[in-house]
Amino acid sequence: MLLTKAELEVLEKNYSVQVAERIIKEINERRDPSQFRKSSGVGPSGDNDFDQLFSIAKYLRGSMFNNWQNAEFEKSEYTKLAKALGEGTGSTGGFLVPEQYVTQIIPLLQARAIVRNAGATVYPMSTDTLTLPRQTGASGTSWGEENTSFSEDTNPTFGKNQLVLKKLKALLYVSNELIEDASPSVDALITNDLVKSLSLAEDLAFFAGTGGTQPLGLTLNPDVAGTTLGAGAGAMPSIDDFIDAMHAIDVQNGTYTGWAMNPRTLTGLRKVKDSQGNYIYWKDPQGKLPDMLFGFPIFRSTQISIAQTVGSNTNCTYIILANWPEVAIGQKGELRLETTRVGGNSWANDQTSFRAVRRVDMIPRQPLEIYVMKGVLPVS
Repeated sequence: MLLTKAELEVLEKNYSVQVAERIIKEINERRDPSQFRKSSGVGPSGDNDFDQLFSIAKYLRGSMFNNWQNAEFEKSEYTKLAKALGEGTGSTGGFLVPEQYVTQIIPLLQARAIVRNAGATVYPMSTDTLTLPRQTGASGTSWGEENTSFSEDTNPTFGKNQLVLKKLKALLYVSNELIEDASPSVDALITNDLVKSLSLAEDLAFFAGTGGTQPLGLTLNPDVAGTTLGAGAGAMPSIDDFIDAMHAIDVQNGTYTGWAMNPRTLTGLRKVKDSQGNYIYWKDPQGKLPDMLFGFPIFRSTQISIAQTVGSNTNCTYIILANWPEVAIGQKGELRLETTRVGGNSWANDQTSFRAVRRVDMIPRQPLEIYVMKGVLPVS
C-alpha cells in the first residue's frame, strides 16, 4: 500500500512507522479488492496515480480527534477494528487501536470549594470577559418651600466590575499497570485527586491570588476594607475586634452572611468568653447547623494561610467577614477532564496522563460588604 507524502508526514508525527504498519496489515488482511479507490498524488515511488485502500492520515485524524470528514471508509474500518480488538490484550492486537481523547464533565468542584459553599454568586460566561455594572452613588435630594425653586440635585453614579477568565490546570500521570490491574475505584481516586487539586488552588486564589494570570484575592484587593490587629504588629483577636468588623460593614449600609477563617483560629475562638463568662462561639450539639459566631456561620479553610509575616510575627493569619453572595465567580463551562496515552511522556513511560482544566475568575461585586481582619495571632 502506498501513501502520499503528506500522509507519511502525518504518520511520522503521530505514530511510529511500526505501529502504523500493524494497523495497515490488520486492515489489509480483511480487505476486499473491489473496495479499492482511485487517489491522485505522488507516492513514495514517484507514481502519479496509484490504487489505495484507505488513508492512514484520515484514519489517525479520525481516531484521535473524532474528525471523520471525507473519511467514511476509514471510519468504518476503525469501527470494525475497534470492535474486534477493543476487549483484547496488547498481545492479541489490542494495541492496534489508537487511543482516543475522552472528555467528561465533573460537577464536583462547586461542592468542595469554601468560597462557593459560602454562597458566592456564579456567573456562566460565554466569552472571556463579563462586565458587572454597579451603582457607586445615590441621587441627591433637597427640601424647599412653596413656589420656590429647588437646588440642583446630584445624579446617581455608576461603576463597573469585570470578570476576565483565567485558566487553571492540573496534570496527573498514572501507570497503565495501575489502571489495568486495579479495581474501578482507581477512577474515583483519579477524579477526586484532580478535583481536590483544582478546588484548593481555586480557593487559595480567591483568598490570596496575586492577579495577572490568576484571580486577585480578597485579601489583596485594594477596594476591600480591613484592619491589621495590634496596631499593625499582629495580635490575638478580642471580642471587640469582631464587633468592629461587623460595624465597618454596618456603617456602609451593608450586610454580612458569614465568616471565613483557618481552623486554627476557630480552635482558639472556642475558648473565648464574654464578660459574663459565656462562650461567644456556638456549635449545634446535634451537628445539623454550621458553627456560629455572633449568629453568623463560620466557614473553615486550611487554604487560609497561618504563616503570614506581620511585624515581627511570622505565624499570623486573617479572618474575612463578608456578604458572600456579593462575591462574583465567573466561569466558562464546567471542569474539563481529558486523558491520553500518546501525548507528552505518556507513550515512552507507558502511562496515562489525565489533564483537568477550568476557566474561572473572581471579583467582589460589592467590596464595601467585605472586611478583612489581618495580623491574627493564635488565641491562647
